Amino acid sequence: MENKQYYIGLDVGTNSVGWAATDTSYNLLRAKGEDMWGARLFDEAKTAVERRTKRTSRRRSEREKARKAMLKELFADEINKIDPSFFIRLEESKFFLDDRSENNRQRYTLFNDATFTDKDYYEKYKTIFHLRSDLINSDEKFDVRLVFLAILNLFSHRGHFLNASLKGDGDIQGMDVFYNDLYETCEEFEIDLPQISNIDNFEKILSQKGKSRTKILEELSEELSISKKEKIKYAILKLICGMKIKVADIYSDEDIQDEDKKKDLGFRESDYEESSLKVKEIIGDDHFELIERAKAVHDMGLLANIIGNSKYLCEARVEAYDNHHKDLLKIKELLKKYDKKAYNDMFRKMTDKNYSAYVGSVNSNIAKERRSVDNRKIEDLYEYIKKIALKNISDDNEDKIEILKKIETGEFLKKQLTASNGVIPNQLQSRELRAILKKAESYLPFLKEKGEKNLTVSEMIIQLFEFQIPYYVGPLDKNPKKDNKANLWAKIKQGGRILPWNFEDKVDVKGSRKEFIEKMVRKCTYLSEEHSLPKQSLLYCNLTCNMKKMWVGEKRRKKVKKSVK
Repeated sequence: MENKQYYIGLDVGTNSVGWAATDTSYNLLRAKGEDMWGARLFDEAKTAVERRTKRTSRRRSEREKARKAMLKELFADEINKIDPSFFIRLEESKFFLDDRSENNRQRYTLFNDATFTDKDYYEKYKTIFHLRSDLINSDEKFDVRLVFLAILNLFSHRGHFLNASLKGDGDIQGMDVFYNDLYETCEEFEIDLPQISNIDNFEKILSQKGKSRTKILEELSEELSISKKEKIKYAILKLICGMKIKVADIYSDEDIQDEDKKKDLGFRESDYEESSLKVKEIIGDDHFELIERAKAVHDMGLLANIIGNSKYLCEARVEAYDNHHKDLLKIKELLKKYDKKAYNDMFRKMTDKNYSAYVGSVNSNIAKERRSVDNRKIEDLYEYIKKIALKNISDDNEDKIEILKKIETGEFLKKQLTASNGVIPNQLQSRELRAILKKAESYLPFLKEKGEKNLTVSEMIIQLFEFQIPYYVGPLDKNPKKDNKANLWAKIKQGGRILPWNFEDKVDVKGSRKEFIEKMVRKCTYLSEEHSLPKQSLLYCNLTCNMKKMWVGEKRRKKVKKSVK
């Protein structure tokens, strides 16, 4: 067959490719009685974000399991002396009775002594925070298993490592550092945020209890002399106080679409993680840095609010438990006295927004359910109490007035564990761990025994708790799969188990840092043989500055031309 010239046209999309074959006059060719054009559909390509997030979570989980396993090793000999099956019961506590091993089919999951069982444990310690508080404040000699359980709980909730300047053995401070960071970032965007001479008073206002966020905003704006007319600065203050703003309040650009300008953002919203990603796409990484600096100040204020006058987190949590208990008794007595139906609807059924939904459980003669409804946030509960539960009770009732007042300030029926736990730093948890170990050393001699690197057991536990693998070292997988090597760059000097106290002996930290930097550098998209410039390098900054000057100059020239015309 004679070879003829033909053209192929492709329309490549994210989830399809359209194609057509024509002659040189752009007439469709035919083959086997069919026109030669069509489309192929396929799944839309995805970035590596989701896969990377899952991989990071998986590694974090594996490291947490490794830390807990090491903690068990340090306590194992001492616990096995008094209760050889303790760790088996603990490991299988999540199983139903029939699913446990043959020698562990008994009703108790933690303590099975003749004089002390699970029932005694939960009667004495309503929550794990009550145990942690007792271990610090009581002069009693505690069972080694109780000490282990408290420390194991701390290992499950180590806190974040976002502020390296905090110290685990001192007071938790840092509001001045975070506010100065925010101030400097505002300067970069030509936002005249005022400097603060009395940072303690600023933190006191921001973290006070018993006042609504609106009232705190009013006091802060008065303290900093910021009015509502100063739109951007007032929006930053609203964010710091935990209130919602719109993107247009803090960032104005003609290129942003109207629907994007109306996008809400609030640090205490349940969908913050999702909405922050969308806002970051809208305003860009540089401007989002301002949001992140404001969040650091907000988180420090929220942390001070959580801790209050307590020295340790466990003490603050015990206080929160007691306050919740008092609030619960008050509203139960009120509803029992004036509206028995409202009492049953709120506490004995599982319906949207009621108390049973809020705590995720109901166990009554009417219903026995767990987490079967969606609307379970504290805002949903407050709405239910105001509009339904207290509807038939007189507005002059003193208990009702007090309940509504506490709802207004967000202090009514607060839980111990909420989304705000994410602001708790590792250093605060470490301070509590150190206090527990210091007290336990007086009646558990094995904690003072020295081992590897001449460290005591207590010192090993603290290092395990506080240690964080530097980001530039990355994963420490000694036997990576072939297809996973691209994600590993750490330089291992010696084989064997890598632990916090032998980390620098086993890992070449400087070599790993160099490998990380070289791995992150990409090739230029214009000059394929050249490496791309770092964003903060002098050469790139100079180039960016010159481009901005050219853009401003061009804009001015256009204005001059228009005025001449």
